[in-house]
Amino acid sequence: MKAFPFSLDGAAKDWLYLQPELFNTWGDMKHTFLEKFFPASRTASIRKEICGIRQHIGETLHEYWERFNKLCATCPHHQISEQLLIYNIKASDLQYVRQLAVGQQQPTMAAKICGICTSIEHPTDISPTL
Repeated sequence: MKAFPFSLDGAAKDWLYLQPELFNTWGDMKHTFLEKFFPASRTASIRKEICGIRQHIGETLHEYWERFNKLCATCPHHQISEQLLIYNIKASDLQYVRQLAVGQQQPTMAAKICGICTSIEHPTDISPTL
């Protein structure tokens, strides 16, 4: 707790030294500091982002995990239980697997190629070169 003031700069450092009360516990100081410099709206926004995180197409699991951990680190007081975080990740993965399964079940339409200009944008009978 004694080293905390050395980690602050500018307005945060001024705020700490202008406090009329001394903090008895680290928890008291942390709560008051976060109330002042980390508004509830920002915490709520990051919580929403954490719960809605999804793996991007082409992103490796490692990259996804790193991005997820960085997001959690931006708001260490997000108060989302580990169980809920795991549930959200699992639900996201299941949704992705279901989409893949549905995509495999649907027949794909063969592309009709124009016999004149070899374009797939139109069939031969409506070719603009006719």
